[in-house]
Amino acid sequence: MSLLTRMFPLLAEWVNGDKKQLKDTIKSWQKYSRPVVLSSTDHVDQRSLLFQCAVSYAKEGNHVAFICQTPVSQLPLPIHGMPKPNPATLATVKFIYLKTMRDVHHYCASIHELTTCPDVIIVDAIDVYIAERQDKQTSEEHELARFCAILSDAMNFCQQKTNQRNGVKLFWILNGSGRSKCSPELYGGSNKGYFS
Repeated sequence: MSLLTRMFPLLAEWVNGDKKQLKDTIKSWQKYSRPVVLSSTDHVDQRSLLFQCAVSYAKEGNHVAFICQTPVSQLPLPIHGMPKPNPATLATVKFIYLKTMRDVHHYCASIHELTTCPDVIIVDAIDVYIAERQDKQTSEEHELARFCAILSDAMNFCQQKTNQRNGVKLFWILNGSGRSKCSPELYGGSNKGYFS
């Protein structure tokens, strides 16, 4: 849940509630980073949320790998009340354009060759990678599990290389896009295994 603190202005002045309790809750969320899958059935500006997450992590001094299929032609809209992108922050966000799931697999398999391992890996529209896979013999659910395992292995290597205790993994699945039927519920709900 720590990624929510990097997407939404939970501590803004205009947010109602007990600020001390909210700060304590957020601190405990940020302490334990686990792999995350976000899913949406409504049309939301997913790339803006993911980009905000990347900017927030970069502002904290993290190196971010932002994997997507198509180039970002313009900066996504910022989230009100959250850190704004600036040249220094964007210098630690590396946009990686990978067209196919095989390309993502190759990136993960060669991550040990990178000079600087990412602290955060964000994958935009993972369901599109799954839907456009070459091997139609296996189910989308099987491919999703393999895809997440490969990303998780790459992130675990980066954690060991940089001696980080709490690595961050972020996967995004767009349910309702009409292109994929993958969902975290297929893997035991929102707080088991790789999903939290």
